[in-house]
Amino acid sequence: MRKSAALAALALFACADTGEVLRNPDLDTVREIRELRQQASAANAAARFLDAATALRSAVALCDGVFGVGDPDCSDLRARLGVELLNIRRVDEALEVFQAALSTGDGATSALDNSRIRTLRALALGRRGEYQ
Repeated sequence: MRKSAALAALALFACADTGEVLRNPDLDTVREIRELRQQASAANAAARFLDAATALRSAVALCDGVFGVGDPDCSDLRARLGVELLNIRRVDEALEVFQAALSTGDGATSALDNSRIRTLRALALGRRGEYQ
């Protein structure tokens, strides 16, 4: 079961005493991460790359806090953040983010994701003038 579905299943519960419905903060965080990802996509489409990077940086921090740095979704957010950092010419920072995305541990990224992130990292090195 995907994290969002599992969290949704746990998200709401009724208190026996009051009948009040309480919210699960993890589900709220998942929603916030999704909203930040959407904001970043919209900012990117409007060529507001700094805004996109800011939103993705927040999303990465939230994702790491809820799911841990080894989570595949967090790794994907890092790769997206790296792209936005390249867009605003922060190459060294982008390289650090790509390296963090690659070194989050076994199972954090698929072979395809690793290839994509390695390609993005190579582009960053190329922009810095270091071809590997």
